[in-house]
Amino acid sequence: MTTYRAAPHMTTFRCLGSECEDTCCQAWEIPISDDDVSRLTAAIGDAAANDMVNRIPNGRGGEVVVLRKLPSGACTQLDENQLCSLHARLGESVLPSICHSYPRAVGRLGEVVELTGRLSCPEVARQCLLSDEAPMVDSPLEPFGRIKIRLEVDPDGEVPYLTSFPLVRDALVELSTSPGFSVASRLYFIAVLADRIGAFYRRDVTTHEPERLAHELAEIKRPEVQAELHAKRGASSPMDGLALQLAQGLMYSRLDAAPAFARVAMLAARTHTEAAGLGGIGGGGDMLKVLSKIPPDLLWRHHMERRVNLGPAQTARIDQYLERYCRSYWLQDWYPQSPALLEHVMLLLLRVTLIKFLLIAHPALGPDTDPATTDRIAVDVVYAVSRAYDHNPSIREGLANMLTKQHMLTVDHAAALLKL
Repeated sequence: MTTYRAAPHMTTFRCLGSECEDTCCQAWEIPISDDDVSRLTAAIGDAAANDMVNRIPNGRGGEVVVLRKLPSGACTQLDENQLCSLHARLGESVLPSICHSYPRAVGRLGEVVELTGRLSCPEVARQCLLSDEAPMVDSPLEPFGRIKIRLEVDPDGEVPYLTSFPLVRDALVELSTSPGFSVASRLYFIAVLADRIGAFYRRDVTTHEPERLAHELAEIKRPEVQAELHAKRGASSPMDGLALQLAQGLMYSRLDAAPAFARVAMLAARTHTEAAGLGGIGGGGDMLKVLSKIPPDLLWRHHMERRVNLGPAQTARIDQYLERYCRSYWLQDWYPQSPALLEHVMLLLLRVTLIKFLLIAHPALGPDTDPATTDRIAVDVVYAVSRAYDHNPSIREGLANMLTKQHMLTVDHAAALLKL
């Protein structure tokens, strides 16, 4: 019997429509299925349906169908109030599946169907980052909408990497949210765990070793083990500047992905270029090029000064945002998408590195910034990063390839990223 569970904020989620600070109907490529085309054709006619889409040859004799966009990047159906005119005229049922389901993300874990929300939606980011809630709760079917399964795992099958998924995922959520250590140390514990189990717990391993896995899960939770790892993570390393280099590269590579991301990236770049006496130099890619010319030791010093000056209250607040961000990652971006857990951990650490850099460099964030403004900055940064990095599978594949080619799938590299 199928049961339904959801992140608590998704049981009450409602689109803000024109009151939202951004629109989800701009910048993204929206693939359209045959069912979507048939639904549109039945509702508005063949000619109008064809006008709404672009058909792109795939090089194999077929085609990829996507929603047509205006030169501005907006959907042709987006009206002056930032609302969908098709939805207004004909209702939600005629919308293409992605338009209908967003920001919902649905996965099936055996007989359990789970609903989470994409943090690229500002309202989902707000609810996720600012709410103190349980990871998942039983849910009625209504919040799921038109169910479109995004990920599926069969824990009753014969693949060891999948049969232990519920157990390991629960441990990852617990490690990410347990009190007593900073989020950076908790993530380091997870990286160490992933490294220790990597030889026998990965996609290409066919022998199931449940006792060995259970032992490592129990070992990483021991207080004395965590205390030792916490001290080790804090030790200095020749790679201490790596996180800043990667943050700059991540900013530059996706600068054109979404206006929201370009905006927060430029704010961070301006903070550091002005601190280096290079303010007033252009914008966009030019500003990031100037940022890359700041000597690494000077950039590191500026960053650390800003981080220390935030004080304990703001530091704790940022940790809380990151804790909830990590919890959402484990619940939504299931690690069997990666061939091994350590790769999936490192993909998370790249995002955490970028988010932390953008937050600390935000010009409106300081030790005396009021909580409401700090919350707004955090939502702004997290949804912008999610828009740039969370919707295109090729981006995820590119990051994974970069980690492999640069030999970065190590605990030492994880520690370096967490120094930021």
